[in-house]
Amino acid sequence: MKAIETIYDNHRFRSRLEARWGVFFKTLGILYEYEKEGFDLEGGIRYLPDFWLPKQKCWIEIKGQHATEIERRKACLLAIATNHPVYIFAGDIGTSIIDEGEPFVMPATGDVEGYYHNMEKDGALGCDPAYAIIRGIDTSSPCYTGSCSHPYDKCPYRHEIHCIGNEAELVRALYTDEILADHGSTYHEPIYKLALTSNNDLICFHENDAHEIVNVLPIPQCVQKNYDEFVSFFKRFSPDWHWGIGGTAATVEPQGPFKWCECSTCGKYNIVFDGTEWHMPCHQVIRPNHDYILSPDGSETKNLMNAYITARQARFEFGETPN
Repeated sequence: MKAIETIYDNHRFRSRLEARWGVFFKTLGILYEYEKEGFDLEGGIRYLPDFWLPKQKCWIEIKGQHATEIERRKACLLAIATNHPVYIFAGDIGTSIIDEGEPFVMPATGDVEGYYHNMEKDGALGCDPAYAIIRGIDTSSPCYTGSCSHPYDKCPYRHEIHCIGNEAELVRALYTDEILADHGSTYHEPIYKLALTSNNDLICFHENDAHEIVNVLPIPQCVQKNYDEFVSFFKRFSPDWHWGIGGTAATVEPQGPFKWCECSTCGKYNIVFDGTEWHMPCHQVIRPNHDYILSPDGSETKNLMNAYITARQARFEFGETPN
């Protein structure tokens, strides 16, 4: 069934649902650009995201139903490629699909321990490159055996590189390969580890639970493209160091729920995890020591609820201005 194209705010939206999101943004005074530009992503994937929000600096994708695995991968690839978050809103505006999600299966036992992609009310799945990290650890150190006494963020046997700075391209390369890899299940445990040999050759491998190399793999595509850069960086450390993606899985598999939030202090709107003000960028500056537990829920303010209602009740039969 083909969606009905809808004209609103000087845009020809591909669906009525996308037009309703245009109403939502305009009601709140949120600047938006519809289908701003398309991208040729790694893996031969082309992607034209629905919305770009210049103030929030994020991409928005609108889906009538649950996002497929391919659509989720595309969102993560776009986040890594552009270094901006991507959020997927599914279902009627303001009443996101209540979805038990896909099973989380423990690889060792095959038992279902829970479910992925739990969509809560007004929630979205999100891919945020701010959490993309390559983490290295010295396998000859006390850290590797779990007996290190250093604070985690000051441990000399650990090192992290992020999706900003001089090594950002290395992070993007390894994360892109992880996103494109066939993990064989919904359990997205990282499958690539990297290290240098004593001859300064880059190797890719699997580790067992004892962190021993058990299976040497071909160098994945994007890492191969940046082979010399990986070698140059890893040469700063001994061959005992092993490297892989770390932190959260938020850029390998979308996480949630993310919700629109209105800050009670500055009145700005942004998309944050769980819709709590504690996650708002401005909140971290104004009240950096505020307790997360006591942080107000900014996802159901009067202005946001009015915008959701206005968008859902908009009628487009008689021109661009909804009745």
